[in-house]
Amino acid sequence: MTSALPAAALAASALAVWLSTAPAGAQNEPRVDYLLQCQGCHLADGRGSPEHGVPDLRGILARYLALPEGREYVVRVPGASGSPLSDAELAAVVNWMAEAFGPQAIARTVPPLTAEFVARVRRPPLDRVEGIRERLLRAAPGAAAEAPGGYGEGLGATEAPGPVPSPRLPGR
Repeated sequence: MTSALPAAALAASALAVWLSTAPAGAQNEPRVDYLLQCQGCHLADGRGSPEHGVPDLRGILARYLALPEGREYVVRVPGASGSPLSDAELAAVVNWMAEAFGPQAIARTVPPLTAEFVARVRRPPLDRVEGIRERLLRAAPGAAAEAPGGYGEGLGATEAPGPVPSPRLPGR
């Protein structure tokens, strides 16, 4: 009796074979790096698993990038800070994620992350990420009004919060 591989496992196997044929030193496209390094927790569509502490990135990520501390935050979360991606690859992945998960209107207005910026702020990784994430979310443009996954609950989900000072990240 044979059992069929689930489509996801088959696709992952095909991707692994395809990537193993790339020349040494070749960089992946940011989308491929996301699939290999980030989707395990944040899932292919960015929805994460908020009930397990993995935030939904849809409609939120670009909002973080609109804040100086938010730009640092997305690079210093443990999964990003400790990833095997180079500084240039991590910058490219975060920039791709901002466009892919949006909101696109904000993603188009924020300057892209650079390898130099990532190298400067990537370490040390943050701990107590949830508290920092919540403070940034309150400070991010329009986030409380449109946050998916319940992130706007308790923040005046029917209207954006008033001005909130940008939080200082620990270790800086």
